[in-house]
Amino acid sequence: MTRKEFEQRVKDENLKMRAFDIELDHYYDGYPHYMGCVQKNGKWVIYETDERSGRAYIYNEFDNESDAFDKFYKSIKAQIKIEN
Repeated sequence: MTRKEFEQRVKDENLKMRAFDIELDHYYDGYPHYMGCVQKNGKWVIYETDERSGRAYIYNEFDNESDAFDKFYKSIKAQIKIEN
């Protein structure tokens, strides 16, 4: 799915995580409690930041937007399931 489709699904399904804020515009490093999907150095990356230090950890990289947002959507759904 594209970023726009992802944003619409998040809105339609009212997806919210207690542990993380969703970030689609910036790669935060040094700020805790973010999960993001952004373009960085020509790749689409999915990352999250550490609860204490805010250090960013990239856990997936993709060449295209569609694959990245498909995986990011699944990651968010899995996190919500863990939180519940």
